Amino acid sequence: MQFLLAGPGRLIFYAEDSGRLLHGPIETSPRTLMTEGGAVFRRLPAEAADTPWDRLVDVSLEPQGDHALLLAASWLRLESVDDLTLEGQSGPHEPGFALRVFTVAPDILAGISRLAGGAWISLSTAQIIDPGSITHTGDGGLRVGDMICRYADIADLSLSGQAWLPPVAAFRLVYDGWKIEYLRLWRPLVYFCAFGPDEIFQLLQLALDSLFTLGAYDGDVLVVGNEESRASLSALPGWLLARIRFHCVPASDVLDFTLARYRLCDMVDPAGFGPVLYLDTDVICDTTILPLLREVAVASKPMALAEGDLLAEAGYWGAPFFREDARSAGARLRGSFSTGVLGAPSAFMLRAGFRAIIETTEAFCRCHGTRVLPAYDQPGANYVLNKSGDIEIGSLRKYLRNHLGRLDTVPALDDRRGLVHFPGGVGYTTPKLACMQRYMAALTGPAAAAAGGGSPPYAGTMERQHINAYVQQRTGGRVQAGLFRGMRVLAEGFWSDGDITPKLLGVYEQELQASIARLAEGEIGAIVNIGAGEGYYAIGLALRCPDVPVHAFEADPREHAVIRHNAEANGVADRVHVHGACVADDVAALADAHGRLLVICDCEGFETALFATQGVAAALRHSDLVIECHDFADPGCTPAVFASLWRTHVIEVVYAGGRDPCAFPMLARFSDRDRWAAVCENRPRLMNWLVCKAR
Repeated sequence: MQFLLAGPGRLIFYAEDSGRLLHGPIETSPRTLMTEGGAVFRRLPAEAADTPWDRLVDVSLEPQGDHALLLAASWLRLESVDDLTLEGQSGPHEPGFALRVFTVAPDILAGISRLAGGAWISLSTAQIIDPGSITHTGDGGLRVGDMICRYADIADLSLSGQAWLPPVAAFRLVYDGWKIEYLRLWRPLVYFCAFGPDEIFQLLQLALDSLFTLGAYDGDVLVVGNEESRASLSALPGWLLARIRFHCVPASDVLDFTLARYRLCDMVDPAGFGPVLYLDTDVICDTTILPLLREVAVASKPMALAEGDLLAEAGYWGAPFFREDARSAGARLRGSFSTGVLGAPSAFMLRAGFRAIIETTEAFCRCHGTRVLPAYDQPGANYVLNKSGDIEIGSLRKYLRNHLGRLDTVPALDDRRGLVHFPGGVGYTTPKLACMQRYMAALTGPAAAAAGGGSPPYAGTMERQHINAYVQQRTGGRVQAGLFRGMRVLAEGFWSDGDITPKLLGVYEQELQASIARLAEGEIGAIVNIGAGEGYYAIGLALRCPDVPVHAFEADPREHAVIRHNAEANGVADRVHVHGACVADDVAALADAHGRLLVICDCEGFETALFATQGVAAALRHSDLVIECHDFADPGCTPAVFASLWRTHVIEVVYAGGRDPCAFPMLARFSDRDRWAAVCENRPRLMNWLVCKAR
């Protein structure tokens, strides 16, 4: 049982059932502490051989120096042994127990709470670190992705007093003794501005549809508009409305409409989102948007796409402002850019520049007695950000195509980068809409699916490999839900079942997930995965049980390298041991060496030979097992294994159940047949498993 304690009412709690760090105000729970003011905590669970985990006792907590605590109750006393460890002595009528309490300074606790409560991106590798991959090591440290840090080596830069740091680098970590890493917040926000006629909202619908389905985007979305916009939005499909948030601003003319994008920091917490991406409604997302968001997240400046000539007489970029600013002659200018797509590592980084764009543009208009400018907001944005130098206009070209002046043609399908902008100027909506509709039809038609890894069709069928490639791309190779959410699954290597989609979606063998989660609690000597395949269970349980060795048995030698590569990608290669085919003596030897095992078995008809023997049943009497029974390959294996284990185990027979293919927005444009195919596990008959818990 392990806790971090510091400060009244705050707790970092290591959840044994999930391997995750929970944080925040202390809540009432059998495995948490509860505070009622001051530094007094109550309802502390006692661990004892003969005492249930939910046994609650009243305990008081008193500071004993900088890093020591004294806990006392009527029947026990906990005294400081060193800076971080407290040991319990039993009272005359109660059994003893072992309890480790880690105490840290309040500022460190606040930082760990913030770290454990969010997702982050590494500035050096662009690796996304989800909350599920931030775990307690059990010895006064944290595992953050593949890094192990001491509490004192985690610096929350928002607490450093340096005002410029929070939006740039939220955390500095020291790992492996001296190596450093910087992390930024990963909470993406994509936002749009939509004002005017119904056609604008038809553009918006296409943009949102492509963002969620083709771009596989699952972050926050904000739509900015006025009261008239609110009414027009109601015509959008319900599934789109459920995914967006609307913010109403006072806006009455085109200049107001185009400047609304720069008022973002008046609408959201500037330090609460990153990366941030603004998109005009005439932008289509034609493939996964994740690489673009990663690039924006680790950038040092706001980003835009180069477009046009900054000083062109037409005035669409910076000429109206630069012509009248004599000091700009010979200035080091960055170049012209479109304001239809703007990105930044955080909303905070946009605050000063966006405010200057609004103030400068409105002041220019007042001085000239007009609110009509070529391209409206764009000249002022080009002027301000070129003068300040706070813009980078080269990198987005890898992810964005500008279809300027070519609205009579459809963009090429073989050059999908992430985004396509269909600019044509204010009031040029009808040609844009027609071109965008044709492009979406091309993206989702049979030709795109036949290209492999492309966008799904509106109707029809896709080959299994195309579904797999599509979902692999859209998920970024990470499990989206369920028992192993956040786990990386590499596309490389040999896949025995040729189908990783249910695993990436998190619905693979979902009828077992609750049972496996329960069995993974408590003390486990080792995890044994028989028939490990590519390592889905072996690696997933290694992540869930971070201090437990895992033995992965796989008869097909082609899978061994895949298991190792997946283990390395998830930072558990040191604990996942790969073996060949498993025999009964292997299981018995592991039980003798490690005591309680958690065994997950999918050995394709070898169940009777492996478990229906007296010696193996006796060796596993203290272990828990989940056994898939292949009666179609080995007739009678379910009753044979049941008969062998029922005396030593409580056995539940679990049958295959249904799936909900409509639960995943990325599959929304699949035909019904293809959505069901995406969650199908291709089993030859109704399967069953034996979930065996040691008596």
